Amino acid sequence: MRKTDFKISKNYPVWVLAVFLAGFLFLVGTPQRQARAETAPQPYDTLQASVEETLKAEAQKIQKLKDQLVQAEQAKKSALEKINALKIQLPIFNNLLNQSEIPVSELEAARQKIQAATQQIHEQMAAFSTRQNDIAGQIQQNQEQLTFTEQQTLEIIPKTTPAEAAVSATGPDTVTDTPNKTDTPNEGDKTDPADKTNNETEVDISRIYDQYQVLLKQYQEKQTLLSSIRLIYQETTAALQETKPFFDDLLLKFDEYINIRKKQELLERKTSLVSIGMGQISRDIALFVTESAAVFTLSFWAKKLDFVWTSNGIYAVSFALLFLIVQVLLFRVRRHLTRIMDHPELAERFWSLLGLRIIRKSIFLLGSTIFIYIYARAGQFQALPSIVSAGLKMLSLILFSELCIIALRLYCGEAATRLPQKPAFYFRVLIFLIRWAGMGYIFIVWVAASNATVQTIWRLMFELSFYGWNLFFWSALQKQQEKAREDPIQEWSSKKAMVVNGIKLLSFSIGLLALGLELSGYGLLALYWLASWSRTLVVVLGSLLLLKILLEWHPKRATPAETPSDAGIVPQRSLQWVMVQFLMLVWGAAGIILLVLAWGGKQTVLFKIYTFLGHTYQVGTMQFSLMGLIVAVLILLVTQAVVRIWRHVFRENILNQSGMEEGLQDSITTISVYVLWSIGILIALTAFGFNATSLTVVLGALGIGLGFGLQNIFNNFISGIILLFERPIQVGDDIEVNGLWGQVRKINVRSTVVQTYDNASLIIPNADLISTQVTNWSFKDKRLRRNVTVGVAYGSDVELVRKTLLEVVENTPRILKLPKPDVVFKDFGDSALIFVVRFWTRVEYFYTVETDVRFEINRLFRERKIEISFPQQDIHIRSGFDQKKPVILEKGKPVLTEESEDHSGKNR
Repeated sequence: MRKTDFKISKNYPVWVLAVFLAGFLFLVGTPQRQARAETAPQPYDTLQASVEETLKAEAQKIQKLKDQLVQAEQAKKSALEKINALKIQLPIFNNLLNQSEIPVSELEAARQKIQAATQQIHEQMAAFSTRQNDIAGQIQQNQEQLTFTEQQTLEIIPKTTPAEAAVSATGPDTVTDTPNKTDTPNEGDKTDPADKTNNETEVDISRIYDQYQVLLKQYQEKQTLLSSIRLIYQETTAALQETKPFFDDLLLKFDEYINIRKKQELLERKTSLVSIGMGQISRDIALFVTESAAVFTLSFWAKKLDFVWTSNGIYAVSFALLFLIVQVLLFRVRRHLTRIMDHPELAERFWSLLGLRIIRKSIFLLGSTIFIYIYARAGQFQALPSIVSAGLKMLSLILFSELCIIALRLYCGEAATRLPQKPAFYFRVLIFLIRWAGMGYIFIVWVAASNATVQTIWRLMFELSFYGWNLFFWSALQKQQEKAREDPIQEWSSKKAMVVNGIKLLSFSIGLLALGLELSGYGLLALYWLASWSRTLVVVLGSLLLLKILLEWHPKRATPAETPSDAGIVPQRSLQWVMVQFLMLVWGAAGIILLVLAWGGKQTVLFKIYTFLGHTYQVGTMQFSLMGLIVAVLILLVTQAVVRIWRHVFRENILNQSGMEEGLQDSITTISVYVLWSIGILIALTAFGFNATSLTVVLGALGIGLGFGLQNIFNNFISGIILLFERPIQVGDDIEVNGLWGQVRKINVRSTVVQTYDNASLIIPNADLISTQVTNWSFKDKRLRRNVTVGVAYGSDVELVRKTLLEVVENTPRILKLPKPDVVFKDFGDSALIFVVRFWTRVEYFYTVETDVRFEINRLFRERKIEISFPQQDIHIRSGFDQKKPVILEKGKPVLTEESEDHSGKNR
C-alpha cells in the first residue's frame, strides 16, 4: 500500500463520525426551528396588542377629561358667583368713601376686606392661568398623537390586497365581514399554504385598520374635551381680569382717602379729659378692663386659632416650617459673623466691630421680625388683619428698642448702664419707657379702638413720664459737665457745650409741646409728634453708625496697622475709594428717604421718588433713566465682586489642584475673567437702556474708531489675547528684553508687567512682545546653562586647573548634577590660558550660583598656588642707555635711576 493510501484510511473514521454528528444535529434542530417558527409571534399580532393597550389607556384618559370638564364647569360657576358677590360689594365700598363721618378704623377694616378680595382674585387668576397653560400643552401633545396616528393609518392601506383595499374603502363594517368567508375553509378543500398565510395577513391588517379608526375617534374626542376645558378656563380668567381693575382702583382710592382722613384727624380737636368728667372716665376704664380681660382667656385664643386653622391651615403649617428654616439659617449667619469679627483687619476698626456685634446679638430678633413682616405682607393672614397688624407693630417696636439697648451696652460698657449717676442709665430708662409705653398703646388700640378715653389717659401718662425723664437726665448731665469743667484733664469746649444745650432745648420742646397738644385736645397730633421724633431718633443713630463705619473704610483714613511696611509698595485702593464714595451717596439718599418716612410720608413719597428715578429720557431710539444708571452701576459692582471671588476660588480651589503649569492656570483664569466682565458689561448696558440695535450701532462706531484712532490699543488687546492663548510668555516666566532680565508678573489687556531683578517694573505693550524678539529663559524648562571663564598663567598645571574647576562646581549648591558639568580649554590667550567651566542651574538663582562659583575658584586657586593671569607687557630699551643700569617704568613712562642719570650726563 502506498503512503498516501495509508493516511486516508487512518483519517476515515474521524470523517465518518463528523458527518454523522452533523446530520444528527440537523435532524434534531429542524423540528425545533419549525416549532419556533410556528410559535413565534407575527409582527401584526404585536402591533395589534400595542394598539389595544393604547385604546384602553386613551379610554381612561377620556373618562378623566370628562370628570375634569365637570370640575372645570363647577370651578367656573363658583368663581363667577364669587365675582358677582364681590361686584355687589363694590357700591357699598364706594359709598363709604362719600361718608365723612365714618371712623378711620372702619375704613381700615373695609380696606382690609378689599385687599383680601384683591388677593383672592390674584390667586384665582394665577390658578386658572396655570391650568390653562397645562391644557394648552395637552392639546398640543394630543394633536401630535392624532397626526402621527393618521400617518400610520395611511401607511397600512397600501399593504392590503386590491380586494381588501376596495373593501376597506367601503367602510369598516364590510371589512370585518370579509375574513369570515376565508377563516373557516371546508375540510375537503385543498388550500395552498401560501394563500392561507396571505388570507390571515389580510385579516390582521383589516383588524388593525379598524382599531386605528377607533383610536382616531378617541383622539378627536380628547381634542374636543380639551378645547372645551380650555375655553372654560379662558372665560373664567377673562371674567377675573375684567373684575380685577375695579378692586385695584378701589384699593388705591381707599389708601388715599384714609391718608387724607388721618391727616384731618390730626388737626381735629377732641374732647379733653377735663371736660369728660370722672364718671365717664371710670366707666370707660371699667369697660376697657372687661374687654382686655377677655383677651387673656383660653376660649378667646382657641376661637382665634381654630379660625386660623380652618381657614388658612396650610399657611400656618408652612409658616411654622419656614420659620424653623429661617432660625437655622440665622444660626449659621451668627456663627459666620463671629468668624468675621476675628479678622485682623477689624482689630483697629471700632465702629465696624460695634456694628457687627449689634447685628450678631440681635440676629434672631431681626431675622424673625423681617420674616414675619414679609410673610404677613404676602397676604397669607388676611383673615386676621388686626392681630397681624398689632403684632407687627409690637415686633418692630421691640426690635428697634432692643437694637438701641444693645448699641448702648456695647458702646458704654455693661457696667456703665447699671450706675444711676451715669447718663447711659437714663438713656436705657428712656428706651424701656418708649418700648413699654408703645406696646401698651398698641394693645389698647387693638382691644378697644373706640375707647378714646383710655387712649388719652395712656398718652398723657407717657408724656408726663417723658417730661420727668428730661428733668432727671439733664440734671445729671449738668452735674457731669460741672465736674468736667473742674477737671483739668477733661476738655469741655464751648462748641460741645453748645451742641449739648441745643439737644437739651429740643428734648424739652418735644415733651412740652406734646403735653400741651394733649391737654388742648389734639391727642392724635401729639401722638404723631412723639412717634415721628422716636422714629427720627432711630434713623439718626443708625445713620451716624453707618457713617462712622464708612469713614473707617475710607482709604485716606486707613489705620496705622494698614500702612505697608515697605514704602515702595503702594496698595491698590482705587476700587475701595469708589465703593466707599458710592455707598456714601446711597447712605445720603437712604437717610433722606427714611427721614421722610419717619414723618409720615409713606407710599406717596416713595412713589414720587420711584417715578423721578424711573423717568425716561429719549436720546434717538434709546431710552435712559436714573434708575437704569443706578442698576447698571450696581451690576458693575456686583460683577467686580463676583470676578474677585471667582478669581480666588477658581485659581486656588480648582486649578491649584489640577497639576497645570502656573502660567497656564493664570491664562485660563484671565480668560474666564474676561468672559465674566463681558457678560456683566452687556447686562449693565442693557439695564441702562441700550437695546440690541443700539449695541449694534455702538459696536459699529467702536469698530470705526478702532480702525482710525485706536489701532494701537486694539493691536495691544489682540496681542494680549494671543499671549493668553498661545502662551509664548506666561506669568512667572523669566525673560530678557533689550538686555534687561525680568520676571513676568501680569498680562493685562493692553500691556504686560515685567519686574526686573532690580525691582523695577517694565510696562511693555503686548504688541511689542508679539512682534519683536524676546528671549524666554524659562519657556517649557526652567533650567539653563551658565559659563564662568577664568584665565591662568602660562606654565600652570592644566590638569590641576581642570580638577579644581570640576571640584568647585560639584561642591557648589544649586548646581544640577545632570547634565554633568564640564571644563573646556578654550584658547591660548595673549597672557593667559583660557578655561571655561560650564554647568547647569535653574533660572531663579543663576546669578547667585555664578557668584558662588567665582568665590570658590578664587579661594581654591590661592590655596593651590594657581596663578590667575592678568594682562602684562615687557618693554626692552637698547639704544642710548647702559644695559646694565635698571630702567623702572612708572605709569607707562621710563624713569631713570641715579646711576643712569650720571651716565647720561657723561655722555652729554
